[in-house]
Amino acid sequence: MFTIVFALVFSERIALLTSTSNICNSNSTENVCLLRTISELKGDLQKLSNRLSTVEKASSSCPQIAFMASPKHPILGVNKGQQLKFDNMHLNSGNAYKPFHGNFIAPVSGTYFLTYTATTSVNTFITICTMRNGVIIGELLNSFHKSYPKTTESVVTHLDKDDDVWLETCDVSQTSDIGIGVGFESHFAGFLIHCG
Repeated sequence: MFTIVFALVFSERIALLTSTSNICNSNSTENVCLLRTISELKGDLQKLSNRLSTVEKASSSCPQIAFMASPKHPILGVNKGQQLKFDNMHLNSGNAYKPFHGNFIAPVSGTYFLTYTATTSVNTFITICTMRNGVIIGELLNSFHKSYPKTTESVVTHLDKDDDVWLETCDVSQTSDIGIGVGFESHFAGFLIHCG
C-alpha cells in the first residue's frame, strides 16, 4: 500500500515538475527552475522516507502470534465447567498458547481471531464456551446428533495484554459418553490480526 501512495505522490510531483518547467522557461533561467524543483523533490523524498521508517517500526513492534492445538487423546467423561486441554501443538508462533493447561495468554493488546472445532460423541448434548478471564465470549453447541457432529465456532475480539483465553464446557447432557475427537477432528486455533 505504501508503494502505491509513493507512486501517486511522485506522479503528482512529475506533473508539477512539467508545469513548473513550462513556467520556468518563460520567467527565469531553466537551471534555476530545475534546481528549485529538485530541492522540492528531495524534501518530498525525505518525508516519504520518514513515513516508511515509521511504518516499518510499527510493524516490527507488533509480533507475529498464531497457534493451533488439538487433543493428544480423546477427552472422555466431560463434565460441566471443565476446561478443555488441547495439548498437541501444530503451531505456536510467539509461544502464547500454553498446551499443558490449554490456555492462550495474549502477549500484546490487539484484535485476535480465535476459532475451534469440536467433534463429539453421538446422541449427546454439549455446549463449549470460549472464555476470556472467566467471561464467555463465544459458544459452540452440538446437540443430540445420530452421527459424530463436527461444529466450529469463531470469534474476533479485542484482547488486552495478559488476557487469559481457554475453552470450557458450559453444559453437557451426561458425563459418561461425551468424547471430543483427537487429531484434526477437534482443534483450537487463533492469531493476532493487528496490535493496539
